[in-house]
Amino acid sequence: MNDSEPAQLRIAIFTDSFLPMISGVVTSILNLAENLADRGHFVLIAAPGSMKNPTYTHKGIKIEYIASIPAHFYKDFKWSYPFSIRIREVCRKEHIQLIHFVTPFFVSFIGINIARALGIPVIGTFHTFISDPSNYRHIIKGKLFHIREESVWQYSNLFYNSADINTAPAESTKQEMLENGSCVEIEVISNGIDQIIFDNSNAEKFRGKFSLNGKTILYFGRVSQDKNIDVLLKSFFMVYKSLP
Repeated sequence: MNDSEPAQLRIAIFTDSFLPMISGVVTSILNLAENLADRGHFVLIAAPGSMKNPTYTHKGIKIEYIASIPAHFYKDFKWSYPFSIRIREVCRKEHIQLIHFVTPFFVSFIGINIARALGIPVIGTFHTFISDPSNYRHIIKGKLFHIREESVWQYSNLFYNSADINTAPAESTKQEMLENGSCVEIEVISNGIDQIIFDNSNAEKFRGKFSLNGKTILYFGRVSQDKNIDVLLKSFFMVYKSLP
């Protein structure tokens, strides 16, 4: 590299959500990792899975899978083991300078411990309000356990208060973290969007395919509790009364 180019950073991203799982968290991880790699940095992604069936490749990005089992409550989500000496040695051999975790589960727990063992900085990114009952009620089912929202925040803070610094995608997220026990500095960094994929040149073809006429409200995303589609439907009927 010449003097005008930044020195290469060697970054490890620890995530419990990764391909073939499709979610906003996975999309943001790939956008971040690919952008860093395309700028000449090295990115190691540690995620649940199996080396026998690699699902992703990109120049400058190395994937290390951690033994795991299906979680069943969410398609393609897996529970991993909370410890991995092998991954620690991989981080050491790859001369990782920074560890970044993005989920408050076992893989991120591994990442935090490795960062402390190797004496390198660790950053957390808060993506999901697991404290929202719509998120944790489908993980812990039945009447044997009564989970309080405050308890889930305490659990989440065990991870994010272990970081040297955290990032949040919005100011409102930052404020909610602070109000619920976060005691680590938080920077607001919006999730990046690739504008190229939002190409509406086929809009009329799409309208014709589904016989859409006039004003149209389109929801694009997963059908799940945490997306609050019921609120969208109620809002639609409120609008429909004024704009039939």
